[in-house]
Parts: sequence; C-alpha cells; structure tokens
Amino acid sequence: MQRVAPWRFLNQDGSTNIRRSDRRYGFAMRDLHHRLLSISWTHFFFAALSAFLGLNTIFAGLYFFAGESALIGVSGVHGFDRFLACFFFSVQTLGTIGYGSIHPGTLAANWIVVFESFCGLFFVAIMTGLLFSRFSRPSAKVIFSRHALIRPRNGKPCVMFRAANARGNHIVEADIHVTFARLEKTLEGETFRGLYELKLLRSRNSLFGVPWTVVHVIDEQSPLFGLDAQALEESMGELIVSITGLDDIFHQTVHARFSYSAYEIVWNQKFVDLIEDGPDGVRRINMARIHDYEPIPSAA
Repeated sequence: MQRVAPWRFLNQDGSTNIRRSDRRYGFAMRDLHHRLLSISWTHFFFAALSAFLGLNTIFAGLYFFAGESALIGVSGVHGFDRFLACFFFSVQTLGTIGYGSIHPGTLAANWIVVFESFCGLFFVAIMTGLLFSRFSRPSAKVIFSRHALIRPRNGKPCVMFRAANARGNHIVEADIHVTFARLEKTLEGETFRGLYELKLLRSRNSLFGVPWTVVHVIDEQSPLFGLDAQALEESMGELIVSITGLDDIFHQTVHARFSYSAYEIVWNQKFVDLIEDGPDGVRRINMARIHDYEPIPSAA
C-alpha cells in the first residue's frame, strides 16, 4: 500500500500544501479576483450561483418590505408566497426577462427596479469577464510519472522521472527545475527545511512534444549523495519539479508542477520502454506505459 508523506511542500496535482493562518477577511476580499480565477470550476459555479441567488434575495426583500402595493400582479398573495413572487420578479428584472405579469406599481418599487438594473449590469459584466479570463487562460497539460526512480546509469546512481505533454501542441523552449527539499538541523538544534537545486543532464527541451526522461546524477556534489531509502524518508525528502515553456498555440508562457515524496521514489528499478512497433511497421510511443517500471536485469 502506498504510504502518505507526513509533510510535503507540493501535492502531486501541483497545488501547494502550505496553508496560511493569518489571512484576515479584508485580505481575502482584496484577493477575491485571484481566488475566483484559481478555484476549481465546481467551486466557481457554486460561488456564482450563490452570488446570483443572494443578490436576488436582497432585492426580493426590498420589494417585499416596500408594501403590498409595490408590485402589481401579486394582489391577494401574502406571507412567504408573496416573498417568492418578489424573488421571481427580481430574477426577471436582473435577467432583463420581463414577462409582464408582475410590474412595479409605486415610485419606491420603480426606484428599486432602477437600482437592481444598474447592479445587474455590473453582475453580468463581472461574470462575463471572469468566464472569459478562465476560458482564455493558457495552461499546460503535463503528465508526470507517478514515481521517480533511483538506479545506476553509466556506473553512477541517478534520479530519473518522466514528463510528457498530454496535448497535441508543443511547448517551446521548455525549462525544467528540480529542487530537493529535506529536513535539517543547525548546530544550535534549530530545525529547518533545506532547499537544493539539482543539476540535470538536460534542463531545457527546445520542442517538448515527446516524453522527456529527466536525469540527475548523484555524484559528490549532489545533495542526495550518500543517502539511502531510510535516510531519505527520515529527512522527509521531497523532489519539487517545475516546468515552464511557451505554448505554441496561445503564444503565452505555461507552467506545470509536481512533487515526489520519499515514499514515491523507487530504488533499483528502470522505466519500461515507451517505443513500440505498430502493426503497420511504424514505431509509436505508448503513453499508457509512462508510469510503468520493472526490475533491473541482474546482468546490468
């Protein structure tokens, strides 16, 4: 069974695992635009629906307390049924529907309609802008192998993992950075999280369109030098991966992130070859095997 890392900087979906405890309400409201662009689509639609229903509920209350003669077409309706009629009239006003069965009958109700129409223009404009920003925002669809491997290569131990562009486009001038994080102690006994940039055999890919095997050689200069699986787990070791590049469709910079905890690093295994011979004699890349690995032959 896959063990879960007790602490990590980055989750495997690319989201940060750090939570702030000092975020006040005012700060969150100033950062509301960023939050609405970064949350999931499910949360975004829930927030938009909540704002829509809340705004109509507020105006329904204004119509309700404006008096029984405020709206013509709801005569004889009282209590909660009258509030529902006011709510549905508010929805018609905000959405510029106007069925005509209910309409304002007093000056106060007409002024409420004016104010609601004004607020409706802002609401529609804001929602349109947010939807356009979310749809037009370029994003990378990069698949990382579920595990990183540590295996000998050319007589030296190496850290290896795979990355592949899942879309049909290309990421031009892709740069990859791998940071090794581990728990350390100073001479005074203070505990801190040490971060070390790993030197890669190839850190740039001019045309990221095929799977990329990223390799770091564990030599005397490597922060991983001398560590075994147990030492890596005890130090809460983690590999933090970041890829940036230029999307050739949107011509904008895209990025993807991933991480491997010590429990997601496998020793003395090798990745399965992705290249296969097709039935028509054409060689193909089998992306379904990007996560697969196998034991190193004893003769190797």
